[in-house]
Amino acid sequence: MKKRIILLICLVVTILILGLSILIQNKDTDVYDSSNMIVSDNSGGSEYEKDILNRLSFDSVEDALPIVTKNDSSYKDGEIIYQTRIDNYSAVFFQQETVLAKYKFPTIICYEFVVNENDTVSYVGRRVCNSNHDMLSTSYGWIQTVRSDLGYSTSHLYKDILNIREVYGVLPAWGLSVSEQVKNMTVDGQSVDKVIEFTANDKTYYFWFIEDLKTQRDAMNMDIKE
Repeated sequence: MKKRIILLICLVVTILILGLSILIQNKDTDVYDSSNMIVSDNSGGSEYEKDILNRLSFDSVEDALPIVTKNDSSYKDGEIIYQTRIDNYSAVFFQQETVLAKYKFPTIICYEFVVNENDTVSYVGRRVCNSNHDMLSTSYGWIQTVRSDLGYSTSHLYKDILNIREVYGVLPAWGLSVSEQVKNMTVDGQSVDKVIEFTANDKTYYFWFIEDLKTQRDAMNMDIKE
């Protein structure tokens, strides 16, 4: 009888611990955010370190990149299309070709780093953006595609859980378009800081970048115009 009571207590404790761990996990990873998850001509994803301020440090981004790219299965000998540092934010953007069945399309991979007080850098995470425009029977249009790309920077994960603006000092935003209208676009009145034009598969694409997105609105509610 005593043995059964001990076993029952152990079982209850185990269930409570498991339940608590699930609650904690859900609190940390509850990133479903309909106002910033928008279907468009692009697709992609992101992966970030949970404890981004206590990661392995490197003397420079150049020292970190060989290790970071080696551990990224999606990286395929990309070419650096843009590199920047603003406040405590440092990022390198690679452009590479992705092949899917009979389709070939460009992919942008961004590796993000936080600049530490001693001027070393720590890897924060990566974001991938694919242009699926040529594979779609109907385009969602350049404005919705920009809105979708903005959704990554205004997502609950990026802004609230990772506190990116506090960590970096800025809130970077970027995307990929087949429309040159992004050169002159504004997002809630803010212009883009950089547009890089490149050619892939005999088609022109436009990589756009905003150093510090000022708007407080979710992507779904932003005013995007040329």
